Amino acid sequence: MLRGGPPGTTWSGPAMDARTLLLLTVVAVIIGYAAYRDPALGGAITVAAAVVSFLYIILKDDDDTGTR
Repeated sequence: MLRGGPPGTTWSGPAMDARTLLLLTVVAVIIGYAAYRDPALGGAITVAAAVVSFLYIILKDDDDTGTR
């Protein structure tokens, strides 16, 4: 069963919990501080965070394939 979207849509993303929101906030603060201190370092950390997030989305074992 699909979750999170209006009827007739195929989006099935999980809801964001408090831990995920806290982690994203901490990462955003670190990236913001690094970008303030050194723009090149802030850019590098931003790219690294995006790559890690993309890999997590691909490799996580929390898909909704119907198997239980």
